[in-house]
Amino acid sequence: MNRYFKFGLPVAAMLGTLAWLGFSSTRRSASYFRTIAEVKRMGEQARRQHLRVNGWVKEGSIKREGSNTVFLLVENPGDGGHGDNPGESLGVVYNGNDPPPRTFKDRAQALADGELGADGVFHANRIWAECSSFPDEFDINRQMTLRGRVTELEWMNPHVRIHLDVTGQGGVVVNWVVEGGAPNAALRNGLTRNSLPEGLEIVVDGYQARDGSMRAVGRDVAFADGRNLLLGSCGLD
Repeated sequence: MNRYFKFGLPVAAMLGTLAWLGFSSTRRSASYFRTIAEVKRMGEQARRQHLRVNGWVKEGSIKREGSNTVFLLVENPGDGGHGDNPGESLGVVYNGNDPPPRTFKDRAQALADGELGADGVFHANRIWAECSSFPDEFDINRQMTLRGRVTELEWMNPHVRIHLDVTGQGGVVVNWVVEGGAPNAALRNGLTRNSLPEGLEIVVDGYQARDGSMRAVGRDVAFADGRNLLLGSCGLD
């Protein structure tokens, strides 16, 4: 028995190390991010760490300055050109080795990876951007935050759907359906079919359907441990 223990312990330690490395790699590859408002609230602390910042590309703000691409990242899709919603903004300079992705254009949702400079400008070495059309069936003026427990995850094309039990006024529980992007878009952002098990409590930011039903298009999902992931919704990813 001691012999098995003697040899089993190193093996267990090795397996544990491999599992930890795999988990760490997965966390690094997922698109955890900060909002523009969160970055600004961080103050000087934001300048001491590597960050990923999410927002929309302000319409008409993209400029080329030598080898750099300069643009304005805004907090709300309304500021991206879809409407007139107020919100925070952040100047971004992209100086990565690769050209901006073909999806990088006015009103696209973008994720900038880099550091905040002392001048208050975000210096990105990588950017991601998705489609720029806001879905017609959802209303940018009905921005909302839903806190609830997952009852079902539909991992299917053309859109991932999260069913969420949300407790409203008077303790009444209402089931919402939150639409994300295609499974491939969700995977690029670090979300898998196992990320949202039944019963998990999450917070989803998004926009309600124009018809006032309990449907929304999701922008991002926040977990209890502080992680935020984009949902990959077309027009919001």
